[in-house]
Amino acid sequence: MDKHSWFLIDRFQKEKIDLFGFTSYPYINETYMNEYPSNLPPDYYAEIPLHTGEVPIAFTEIGWSSSEIVNGNEEKQDAFLQWFLNVTHEMPVEMICWLFLHDMAPAGKETKANEMLGLRRHDGEEKAVWQRWKALHDMPCTNTLPEKPEKPSGALTGKINTPYTYTTSTTDDDGDCLYYLFDWGDGTDSGWIGPFPSGEMANATHEWAEKGEYAIRVKAKDLYGESGWSDGLSISMPLSLLNGAVLINRLIIIFGRTVLYHVPCFNGNSSLEG
Repeated sequence: MDKHSWFLIDRFQKEKIDLFGFTSYPYINETYMNEYPSNLPPDYYAEIPLHTGEVPIAFTEIGWSSSEIVNGNEEKQDAFLQWFLNVTHEMPVEMICWLFLHDMAPAGKETKANEMLGLRRHDGEEKAVWQRWKALHDMPCTNTLPEKPEKPSGALTGKINTPYTYTTSTTDDDGDCLYYLFDWGDGTDSGWIGPFPSGEMANATHEWAEKGEYAIRVKAKDLYGESGWSDGLSISMPLSLLNGAVLINRLIIIFGRTVLYHVPCFNGNSSLEG
């Protein structure tokens, strides 16, 4: 990517991006066309994470031509894939796609270098790079699911039709970005929100339409699976004034003082006690 074009990625709001995709054909660059792939700079892709941050990366097209038009051969093609895997293994790469399965022309009959980008020859015979690619394909995909999120924190009481914000967080051992879903206990949820870096606090806001007792819980997911539900946070909408009266009665007993308080009755009348 031209160094003057990085500003295009920098302009994206990273929290709204699920994946950045790149294509890579180093042999096209005249600087590296005559190089053996293992001699390419080890920091060839180092600029990418500096601009994509924690957002996962996909190499939607990669390849190295085995055509003599660009001084290529099958040995260089295999060496390129080995080099590529070595220099990207610590990057947050979620997907790698080689451009073609088969060459588009028999060896020596091609008119363009990109006709010889296949993992197999034109007749289907395997190239050296095929075995390396197949070994990569056959590797088991391992992933650690996110830990159960912390119990949500926020207001324990409140008023109906009033928004309240609740927070939680969790971690992912693989360092994957996380999404959260809050279950509000009233038959609705927040939908999946994110992504958030592992360990970063997430929050969501909700308001309840009816009075009652509710339990808020939350779970997290990465790109591969979901965590279990967090412990529930019990809340009351609205605060029970009757419970407040009981508390005052206890204070009267403890401190031996006369306290005047006003408690609305459930039938709409009021009572005054002292």
